[in-house]
Amino acid sequence: MTRSSTYLPGTLGGQPMTPGVGGLDMMSPVVGGDNDGPWFLPDILVNVRRSSEDVVVGVIREVLLDGACRVAVGGDFITASPNEMELVVPRKSD
Repeated sequence: MTRSSTYLPGTLGGQPMTPGVGGLDMMSPVVGGDNDGPWFLPDILVNVRRSSEDVVVGVIREVLLDGACRVAVGGDFITASPNEMELVVPRKSD
């Protein structure tokens, strides 16, 4: 007998949930709209690009309610909006 928590509610007889299947990954757009950007989560490596500055690599430490993120760059923290950040795609060995 399987636990009911492994089935999706609202499906006749339930639909088994399989970890890792679902079509979304870190690079997938946010569900809900064509104009939404990628998901930003804590501990994700990003390039921060501001109009008058060089590109810097940082790690997201906190996602704020307005969609901006607190990003650790070196020993400092900056706040960056989603349009100033792009996810760094991990290499095969990362």
